[in-house]
Amino acid sequence: MSKPRGNALSLYGPPPPMKDVYVAVMGVTGAGKSNFINLCVGQDNVVVGHGLESCTKEVTMHSFMHSPSIKVNLIDTPGFDDDGLTDADVLKEISGWLKNTKRDNVRLKGLLYLHRITDVRMQGSSRKSLAVFKLLCGTDALKYVTLVSTMWDEESDYSAPEDRENELLDNDNFWGAMVRDYQAQVGRHDNTRESALRLLERFIQHPDDHVVTDLQHELVDQGKGLDETAAGLEVLREINNARELAQQELRQGAELLRLKDLDAMDREDIKAEQEELEERLKKLDKQKSKLRRKAIKDGIKNAINPENWGALMRAGTAVAVGATSTVAAITAGPATSGASFVAIPPILVATTSAVLEELGSTQAQK
Repeated sequence: MSKPRGNALSLYGPPPPMKDVYVAVMGVTGAGKSNFINLCVGQDNVVVGHGLESCTKEVTMHSFMHSPSIKVNLIDTPGFDDDGLTDADVLKEISGWLKNTKRDNVRLKGLLYLHRITDVRMQGSSRKSLAVFKLLCGTDALKYVTLVSTMWDEESDYSAPEDRENELLDNDNFWGAMVRDYQAQVGRHDNTRESALRLLERFIQHPDDHVVTDLQHELVDQGKGLDETAAGLEVLREINNARELAQQELRQGAELLRLKDLDAMDREDIKAEQEELEERLKKLDKQKSKLRRKAIKDGIKNAINPENWGALMRAGTAVAVGATSTVAAITAGPATSGASFVAIPPILVATTSAVLEELGSTQAQK
C-alpha cells in the first residue's frame, strides 16, 4: 500500500481562522475578579488580593485558548473602591483602555460585573460602583452584561444568599431594571473553573457579536472629555458631595473652636480633625483636576493630530507656519520656532491656561 502524498492537513483544508473573544471583568474590590480570571486561565498569573485589599491597580489582559480556533482574553480592572486608587484614577484607567480598544477596532464581546453574595446588604461603595458601571455601559450595552454573584462556595445554607440575590433582582436601584428592562443576564460563581467557564460561554458561542459602551461612544465618536461623560459626571458628583460634607464639618469645627469655654484637650482634638478635613479636601480637589487634565490631554491630542489639520486649514480656523507641530510651536516659542498663528484652534483657546499648567508640571517632573 503506497503512502499518501502531500501534506496530510490538505485532506481537511486549512485550519479555521483564529477568533479573539474579549471580555471585561469588573466589580468592587474583593469581589473575586482576579481569582475568577486565574481559574479561567488555569494559572496563578494574576495576583489575588486578600479580603478587601486590591492587587489590581491597572487594566491588564490575561488570555487562554478555549479551543484551537477561539482565544479568550479577559480584562482585569481595578475596583472603584480600591484602597490605593481614587475613583478618578480608576475611571481614567478603565476609560483609557475602552477608548483605545474602540480606536484600534478591538471588539469587546461583553462584560462581567462581579458582586459578593456574602455581603449582607449593598454597601455605599457597592452602590457607587454599580451606578458608575451602569453609566459606563449605557442601556443599549446592558444586554451584553452578565451580573455575577460570587462566593457561593462560602455559603453552607443557600436560603440567606438566595434572599440577597432576590433583593438584588427586585430593586431597580440594584440589578432589577438592568435585567427586566435591558436584558442583562444573571449568573452564579462558586469558585470553580467549571462555573467560571460556564459564565463565559454566552460570549464564546457568539464570537462575532460585540458591544460598544456609552463611554466609548462619548469619548471616541462624540469627542467628549472624560469629565463630560455620564460616568465622569457621576464620579464628579460623588466627589462634590464628599467635598460639601467635608466643608460642612470644617465649618462646624470652626464654630466649636470659637467657644471660649472649650478645654485645651478638646481644642487640640478639633484642630487635628480640621487638619485631616483640609487634607481630605486637597485630595478631592486633586481627583477633580485629574479628570479635567485627562479631558484636556485628549483635546490636545485631537488638536495636534495631523489627520485633523486638513479640516482645520480648510475651515480657516488655524494656519501654522514654520512649526512641525502645535506643541512644538507652544513649547519652543516664536523666537526659536519661527511659528506664527493666523488663528488658534478653539480647543486650544478654551484650554490655554490648563495647557500651560500641564506643560509646567511636565517640565517640573523632568
